[in-house]
Amino acid sequence: MARPDDKRVMRSGASCAFLHRSMTSLIPFLGAGRRRFDSLTPQEILALAISSEEEDGTIYALYASRLREQYPASAAVFDAMAAEENDHRRRLIDLYRARYGDLILPIRREHVADFYQRKPVWLVENLSLERIREEARAMEQQARTFYIAAASR
Repeated sequence: MARPDDKRVMRSGASCAFLHRSMTSLIPFLGAGRRRFDSLTPQEILALAISSEEEDGTIYALYASRLREQYPASAAVFDAMAAEENDHRRRLIDLYRARYGDLILPIRREHVADFYQRKPVWLVENLSLERIREEARAMEQQARTFYIAAASR
């Protein structure tokens, strides 16, 4: 026997489905599967760059905090790298707003099938200083490759 609130639940479910369809038409990468980098619009590439700079800055800040006690000079380098990533992000946001307005698309690395992924090594608490440096070098190389590909589009 149906309860009075069953209709409300059904309407709510229908509303969720409508909302999902609406969002996936506005933001295609929320739909099925991941997008390929070469299918992204300039707006999506810029939004991806913003989110990537934010994530990289956070990773560098985390490395700095973990190194601070034992390796203060290395921590200072990672603090500076985090600040630089934050400055890059801020400049990209300014560019995005000038071109596309204030609403930045929520695209992340994991939404792009052939985009580089970050291994979550920062979750490992006992990384050696050398391993952290290797990860930072790899991060910078991947970012460089991304910007070269983005510029060629």
